[in-house]
Amino acid sequence: MGTALELFTYAVSDRTQWRVVRITTPNGRTGLGEMSDSGPLPEAVAALDMLEDFIGTAVAEPLTEPDDVRRWADKALGLVPPTRWGRTVVGGVEQALCDLAARGHGMPVWRWLGGRARRRVPVYANINRFVGGREPGDVARAALEAVKNGHTAIKFAPFDVPAEGRPLAEVGLARLTALREAVGEGISLMVDCHERLPLEEVGRILPALRDLNVCWLEDATDIEDVEGLSWLRRSAGDMILAGGEFAHDARQIHPAVTAGVIDVVMPDVKHAGGITRAAAMLAAVPDVRVAPHNPTGPVGTAAGAHLFLACPSAISLEVATGEVPWRPSTVRPAEWVEDAHLTVPEGPGLGISLDFSRTSARLVWSTTPLESQ
Repeated sequence: MGTALELFTYAVSDRTQWRVVRITTPNGRTGLGEMSDSGPLPEAVAALDMLEDFIGTAVAEPLTEPDDVRRWADKALGLVPPTRWGRTVVGGVEQALCDLAARGHGMPVWRWLGGRARRRVPVYANINRFVGGREPGDVARAALEAVKNGHTAIKFAPFDVPAEGRPLAEVGLARLTALREAVGEGISLMVDCHERLPLEEVGRILPALRDLNVCWLEDATDIEDVEGLSWLRRSAGDMILAGGEFAHDARQIHPAVTAGVIDVVMPDVKHAGGITRAAAMLAAVPDVRVAPHNPTGPVGTAAGAHLFLACPSAISLEVATGEVPWRPSTVRPAEWVEDAHLTVPEGPGLGISLDFSRTSARLVWSTTPLESQ
């Protein structure tokens, strides 16, 4: 039997669907990768169709070293549409190839990448995708649940959902105020703008954000907007400025880093086109702090954790909370977050296997395995 490639979806909520790719080699070894947030499903499947033969070639060679996988991903990007969604599909497949390659060496991905040994990774809670409404009371309850589960830092995107007839900035500040009042001053409050407000509007509400003791401001403007970031850097005081979740090339982040107008770079292993590409991008800016972007499922979180351990300047990993209680048991060993730290599995590759038998899981696409001759 030849190489088999499968795409599974996991129905999580009205907002969230995890997409996981599995590669099975002719000798029965498997590799996993996550390509969630890769756009409309038909377009993601079309990109996988375009990559099918190239993936088979990668398994047949096989790819064994990080540079081999990175070069494969660089070439794969030329075979799919030059869009964020295309890069995310490549990113999911690349994670699976990293998983396979590191397993072949009998070592975890972080060690295969030359990273440092740490069993636990510091994390912060992203509550953007919690199940429920977006009234201030809803946000407060989601934040309290994260604190109850041991998180000491919480990120929320208060401007994502508008309220009819009210200015978006006002709506967002009301949500943040309720969140801060609920969790108290001892919890770090991080704000993700998602570029929903004009930069001048962000500047207008900076005093209110400071009054709420917001310590982190993310994606107030694009990381390539050096002029806008420079203005924001002068206005934001000691607030941490973060961004770069969709960056896939060092040239996109280098100007802001060298200008000193971005404090934390946030590559996403999916959107960067894979773990090795994200690592290479960060190697070009070694002096900036790193916090991998990761509002995704357990497979993407495992991949982000291995990137974290391979990056000397990494400070924290994002984890999504408040979606479904069964999330940890989707993988084996179960995803374990305690005292604001994620335990990294010790096994080879990503160190996890996935439960495909859950009722929330559905096989939506696969290749037809070739019969061995």
